[in-house]
Amino acid sequence: VAPVGFVTNAETAADNFFMKATPLTPTQVEALALAEFSQMHVQLTRAGVDVIIFTAEKFHNTPDAVFPNNWFTTHPAAELGEATVVYYPMKTVSRRNERRQHIQAQLNSVYDREISFTMWETSDFPHFLEGTGVLVLDRRNKIAYAALSQRCYEKIARAWALKLRYRLCLFRGLDIQGRPIYHTNVMMSVGTSLAVVCLEAIVDPAESAAVRA
Repeated sequence: VAPVGFVTNAETAADNFFMKATPLTPTQVEALALAEFSQMHVQLTRAGVDVIIFTAEKFHNTPDAVFPNNWFTTHPAAELGEATVVYYPMKTVSRRNERRQHIQAQLNSVYDREISFTMWETSDFPHFLEGTGVLVLDRRNKIAYAALSQRCYEKIARAWALKLRYRLCLFRGLDIQGRPIYHTNVMMSVGTSLAVVCLEAIVDPAESAAVRA
């Protein structure tokens, strides 16, 4: 999703303590993001990757739309038995606005099965699970690593793992001031043959050992 309207999101800044103020104007920030996005598109296309681009408009009020992995994930048949798209409950209204009907329609036309957890947004006690922002997936071994936070509710994570037949590794990740890390993927990444994790952020020895294992 092209970063049209990409600026600091005041809603998500409430628990994303990694956001920093910038002397640049919103127009300058957006221009830099669009240029970087364009270069990424060029490189992916040259590498033979088929890229499908969606574009938001500023009136959609979706400054974080460039991060669609938070509100949906895709899974091939080799992973789950049938090609699957999963939709996730988002904490803020601006993130929910990214889930536009025509994008979902195109995704649903490609994948055989749809799984949605978005009903949690409107439950009596709303809770959230923001896609592969909070779920770091080892798809080869079917393990999902997740740091609990306002955007990663344990009950939904367990329901997700049961539905997708993943083993779930939950832990608490804290920043240097002892505040929950809002998204697991800012402290951890799992590739095919390499994993990177900030173990210093996992203060519980048992949880740290479980992640190491």
